[in-house]
Formats: sequence, C-alpha cells, structure tokens
Amino acid sequence: MFLGHEKILRISPPVSKGRFALDSAKGIDQLEALGRFEARKGLPELTKRFFGTPAPAFVPAN
Repeated sequence: MFLGHEKILRISPPVSKGRFALDSAKGIDQLEALGRFEARKGLPELTKRFFGTPAPAFVPAN
C-alpha cells in the first residue's frame, strides 16, 4: 500500500516569490536547471527508499 511517510519524498526547493509563473515560459532554462540540480541532490535518498529492492511480481486482480 502507498501509505506512510516512508513512501513519500517531497522535493520542493524554495524559490523567491514571483520567480516562476505557472502559465509562463519565462525562466524555463533556470527552472530546468533547478530541477536537474534537485534531482541529482535527491537521487541517493530516492535510490535508498524506492530502488533498493525489486518490486513484487504483478498479479492481476481479475
């Protein structure tokens, strides 16, 4: 089941108010760079939490 804090990893770096807008492409290069940086920074924890052991085999419900 997907419940519990150990199943959630929030990656939400602080940025100054007004730096990025939901409906604007202005600053997209900086936003992409921030995303790549945060991904590299978070990879060790992601690996530890989610990629350390194989998932159980899928069993269809029907």
